Amino acid sequence: MFPATRDGAADLRPPLARLVSVYGDVNDRVVAYHAAQSVGRGVDERANDLATTFADALDQQRQVLDDGSIDRLIERLEAIQRAHRR
Repeated sequence: MFPATRDGAADLRPPLARLVSVYGDVNDRVVAYHAAQSVGRGVDERANDLATTFADALDQQRQVLDDGSIDRLIERLEAIQRAHRR
């Protein structure tokens, strides 16, 4: 990311960074679930963990959409882009 873009949107990134992070957690749980399937142990526990983590991700996604985080970031990035047009 260009410095002007990075710095100009820094205050708007945390909710979106949390969303990316929680979906990373979901991915980790998917990998663990498939590993449990491969060895034939702990599948139910991994499935429950995956379901819980995915529900958390959906909650975070809903929060980001409801609080307008994405819209504010888009507006800010568009303003930065307009300010740096050649």
